[in-house]
Amino acid sequence: MCERGYGETTVSYNTMISGLCLNGKLDEARVLFDQMTDKCIVPDIITYNSLIQGFSKKGKIPEGTCLLDQLLKEGLQPLTASYTVLIEKLCEAGNVGEAKAFWKDMVDRGVEPAASAYDSMILGMSEQGNVAEGMQWLDTMLKSRLKPQKMTFERLVQYLSEADRLGDALFVLDYMLKLHQTGKVKLEMLLYSNRCRDKFHCRELQITESLDSQITDVSLEAVGSYCRSLVTFSLESEFIYNKGLLAVAKGCPLLISLELLCSKMTDEALQAITTFCPVLQFLSFCGSNYFTDKGESGMGERKKG
Repeated sequence: MCERGYGETTVSYNTMISGLCLNGKLDEARVLFDQMTDKCIVPDIITYNSLIQGFSKKGKIPEGTCLLDQLLKEGLQPLTASYTVLIEKLCEAGNVGEAKAFWKDMVDRGVEPAASAYDSMILGMSEQGNVAEGMQWLDTMLKSRLKPQKMTFERLVQYLSEADRLGDALFVLDYMLKLHQTGKVKLEMLLYSNRCRDKFHCRELQITESLDSQITDVSLEAVGSYCRSLVTFSLESEFIYNKGLLAVAKGCPLLISLELLCSKMTDEALQAITTFCPVLQFLSFCGSNYFTDKGESGMGERKKG
């Protein structure tokens, strides 16, 4: 470089190291990094981040970790990118405990977590069978006003379904549709594998809104489609209208007990419940001001029959 009339600086080395890392030439990048020290050229945060990402993306986590330790020893302030790739690759490798340790160190140093790091932690926990903690990470992410990727939602629904947590799976589906605003998501995503299908023929189900989100008609359409053996159903939501309740009434003919809190159903839904749920013995609804005498009279006629 000097022979061509260019000065050797941190910026010039960063350019070469970054290019080599992007092309997977990690050994050459490391040689240049060592040259910087020999020539008293001081690496900066960009130098370290390029190397950390290069080594980590190739699965060389120990090398990436050593570079992060060296960065910290040099007194440099790490960036989000300094941790994110390590957390992502550790979760992919199933080393969730180690990823949590890096997360704690990141937060303790005042570094803001990236959305992709949250995605990795959610899926890492869920893949290890700890879907409850995966949901806690999702809660924290949403409260931080970060938006999970659509793939994160879809895979979390899969893991929740396999864990027989239908209520949580329906909630995540609803939140995904709210954030990504897509009508192309099929309700069949709740049944990623054949071994989940039998689990969805549940007999009892309780759904309560949580995580600052809404349970909507989309969830109830899924219940009506796949929970045909449902006998007892309890729902609390302020965002349910006739469409979802009609789906449940038509899809769950074995219902014996139905409890609805704060739903906005009208006479149409009440009449559908009367018509399509012939063995219903207990019906409780609170919070709806949309009923008229017509709807309630239908229930009365049924009682007389």
